[in-house]
Amino acid sequence: VSVLDLGCGTGASTWFLCREGFKVYAVDGSKTAVEKVQKLLGNIPNKPYLCVADAAKLPFEDNTFDCIADIGCITSNTSKGINEILTEIFRVLKPSGSFFSSYLFSSKTSGSDLGTELEPNTRRNIPEGPVADIGTIHFFTRTEIKKFWKNNGLTVTEINTLRRTDCNGLYTIDYYIVSAVKI
Repeated sequence: VSVLDLGCGTGASTWFLCREGFKVYAVDGSKTAVEKVQKLLGNIPNKPYLCVADAAKLPFEDNTFDCIADIGCITSNTSKGINEILTEIFRVLKPSGSFFSSYLFSSKTSGSDLGTELEPNTRRNIPEGPVADIGTIHFFTRTEIKKFWKNNGLTVTEINTLRRTDCNGLYTIDYYIVSAVKI
């Protein structure tokens, strides 16, 4: 089973997927992040294919992957970027392939009303809270997720919510976890 770790960051999910025996491909827009993944994996026998790439311009053939995992990549974009990434996901995902996305922040997340509004539900330069100082964040609704995914050829099969607090209850972290398929 081939899995793309989209926006792999420093490689926690990549490491897990390799350890579990999947054929793993991992991409991130940051060269530094990809270098950290290489160091993290060290002597792991099941090496992934690693590359620096824009999630909206993936260097893979059509219908390549059985599964794609996004752990916090999509939420860090404007609506335009989200659509571009979902279009690429559809392109590189095999028919009947699975797409899993997590950390799609909701408006119940502390800081969702702070910073500079770039467009409805999208902010940048959030000064405090769990998404402070990490750039652009889009705060999703369930309806919006279904619309984005459907408009890009993906069928949502499940949407769940995870809510927790941080800093002794000072901040709320609320995000969606979405499963979808390419039909």
